[in-house]
Amino acid sequence: MQYAPQNPSDPGHPDYDRYMTLRGMVDKMHGENGIDISSSDISHRATAAMLRAYKAEAIRENASLDPKADVDGVVLSRGSVAGQYAILYQGDPNNPTVRTLAVPTQELTQPADRNFQEINRMNADQMTQMQAQNRQLGQQQDQMQAQQQSQARDQNAPNQGARSLF
Repeated sequence: MQYAPQNPSDPGHPDYDRYMTLRGMVDKMHGENGIDISSSDISHRATAAMLRAYKAEAIRENASLDPKADVDGVVLSRGSVAGQYAILYQGDPNNPTVRTLAVPTQELTQPADRNFQEINRMNADQMTQMQAQNRQLGQQQDQMQAQQQSQARDQNAPNQGARSLF
């Protein structure tokens, strides 16, 4: 039996690359805001929460982020809601067309394993949907092929009911 990575922080997991990208952004955000990251658990938890939020957002019909595009950065909210949200963004953060997803900072402290379980559940659901779509597509292709073969037989068969008047 082959080892299947259970956590996005493990190499080989389907979300490993995105986890590592977000992890670098989280560490940078923490550094810019004077948050002590000597305990890597802080960044690990925050990254897990952001990855879960990103994946949950990506499957929404009207997602605020483009699920096919990379996240360009992570910042803490400022102004009247300073520090209440970690904001993932795509595009130039100074451009009004920037795409954002705000994650409440209280979610960033949840145990990483809780977020990883949710991520793995989303992945399993997505895999089940893809398999069902592939089965349906295969059935449609089989039906089309049978229909085409039937039409070809009908065209090649002699016309037995028609009589010539000549």
